[in-house]
Amino acid sequence: MSRVREVLVGSVIIAALAVGVGGTLWLKGTNWGRPAVPVEVLLTDVSQLSPGSAVKFRGVQVGRVAGIEVEPDGEAVRVRLELSTELALPPDAGVLLAPESFFGDWQAEIVPRSSFPGFDFYPVAPDTRHDGVPVLGAYTRPEMSRLTASAEQISSNLADLTDRFEVAF
Repeated sequence: MSRVREVLVGSVIIAALAVGVGGTLWLKGTNWGRPAVPVEVLLTDVSQLSPGSAVKFRGVQVGRVAGIEVEPDGEAVRVRLELSTELALPPDAGVLLAPESFFGDWQAEIVPRSSFPGFDFYPVAPDTRHDGVPVLGAYTRPEMSRLTASAEQISSNLADLTDRFEVAF
């Protein structure tokens, strides 16, 4: 009788470990042997983007940020994306970094540059490749702390103008 219980307890422990390891790999976004499609992105600032952040195309998650490093000359940051599938990218493709939620999560979204004419995407020539990997230019939207700092500066400038207007009249 105790032998049956020992086998049952051992089986439950092994099953729990298998579920734990499998769940961890699933949550981490492991692609289970499928080849990832690499894309590199150049930009001047990554803000709060981090490895593991979502990569989206037309609102659908298609990959993850694999790595972030500063270029040797210090002029740009290179972000490596790993897409889970081959995509037909727009001819003027760029990447837009923006907050994904109010809780500090950031995302990289592959977009047509022509949809955002006011954004200053990092200049990358069309069909540029680095070690056979396509390279796209990107733009980072300002985060809330930068917008708050800009609003504070505008408020300060308005206060100065009001004081000068009061002195003048």
